[in-house]
Amino acid sequence: MTPLKSRPISERLSNSNHNMEIIAPSPALFFWTLLSLVSLTLISIAVFHLLRNRFITGTSRTFWLLIILFVPLFGATFYLTIGRKQQADT
Repeated sequence: MTPLKSRPISERLSNSNHNMEIIAPSPALFFWTLLSLVSLTLISIAVFHLLRNRFITGTSRTFWLLIILFVPLFGATFYLTIGRKQQADT
């Protein structure tokens, strides 16, 4: 038997001992990837809006920023539904 390195590549690839299977991603991986992308998008939108909003200043802005960053998905959603209304109230 010849060593593996000295055999042609076509012969090495056709070796029946090295079956390669296609591994399909699991539904859980798809779910967590989608959730991560949605979360990052919401956080980005919330932080961008918070920093551009001239009606929210000082302590209130710091509070919202901490909420958005430390409780990511819920904080961003909470800010986008409730925090943006502070603009109309002031």
